[in-house]
Amino acid sequence: MGMTTEPERHEDELRYLVGALREHLGWQEACGGYGLPEAPPQKRQETALSDEVDPQASTVAPARGMTGARPDARPAAAQPPSLQQPVSQPPPKPSAQPQQRRVRRAVEPAEQRTKRLAELEAKAKACARCPLHKSRKNVVYGVGPVDVDILIAGEGPGAEEDAQGEPFVGKAGKLLDKMLAAMGYDRGQVYIANIVKCRPPENRTPDVDEMDACIPYLHEQIDLVRPKVIIAMGSTAVRGLLGVSGVTRIRGRWKLYDAEIPVMPTFHPAYLLRNEGAKRDVWNDLKAVLKHLQREIPTRKR
Repeated sequence: MGMTTEPERHEDELRYLVGALREHLGWQEACGGYGLPEAPPQKRQETALSDEVDPQASTVAPARGMTGARPDARPAAAQPPSLQQPVSQPPPKPSAQPQQRRVRRAVEPAEQRTKRLAELEAKAKACARCPLHKSRKNVVYGVGPVDVDILIAGEGPGAEEDAQGEPFVGKAGKLLDKMLAAMGYDRGQVYIANIVKCRPPENRTPDVDEMDACIPYLHEQIDLVRPKVIIAMGSTAVRGLLGVSGVTRIRGRWKLYDAEIPVMPTFHPAYLLRNEGAKRDVWNDLKAVLKHLQREIPTRKR
C-alpha cells in the first residue's frame, strides 16, 4: 500500500512525562508539600534494618522518599482543610488525550449511516456541553458523504464558518478547495469536519475542556463515515485525534487513528496563508495520501 506507520517516539512519551511531573510539583508546592511521598511503615523498617547492616548508611543525606520542609524553610503553618490533601493525589491532566473507542460498530448500510449522521447533527445543534455554545451563531457540524476516501479534520469554525454553518468556507476553505482539486477531488467527494463544532471567541485555539467535550461527535462521524484516510490539518486536529502536541515534528509521518485508520498530519490551510513556503511540504504530504490510496497524481493544467 506504500504506507508505513511509526510508533510514538520515546521523546514524545518523555515530553508527556516531564509535563505531568511539572504539573505535579506545582500542585505539591501549592499545597505546602515538598519531596516525594513518605515510604509506608514496612518500607521504613526495611530501610532501618539496612542502616544497621551498613554503618555508612547513617551518614548519607535523607533519602529522596522522605517528606518534610525544605532544608532552609521555616516550620510550615497549619494548612487550611482545603489544602490538606495527600501528596499521592494524581496531578491534573496536562493535555487533551484522544478519546478513542476500542470497540467499533459493525458496518451498517450507507443509507442507515447517512441517517444517523443527520440525527447526530441535530443533537450537536442543541449541544451545550461547553461554554462555546453561548456565543455561537451556528453549529458547524460537518459536510460530505459516507464511504469516502478522505476525511479532513480541522480545528474549529472561524467567523465565516460560524455565519454559514459549514466548515472551511473562508479564505482557508478556498485554499483547501484548491488543494483537493490538485489531488483530483472536489469538496463533495470528501468529508470535512472539525475538532470543535462551535467557534471559539476571537478564533482562539480551543482549550482542553472544550476539545474533550466536543470531540466525541467527531469520533462518531469517523465511525459512520468510515474514511480510508484522515488528513489532520493543524496542531489542534493532531492533538485531538492523536493526543500529540504540535504538528511540525510529526508532519508527513503516517500515524494510526484507533489503531485502524491511517492519519496524515499536515499544516492547516490558514497556516499556509501566512507561510507560503510551507505549501511544498503540504503538497508532499498530499501526494503521500494519493500514493496510499493508489491514485495517480493529476497532471497540472498549464
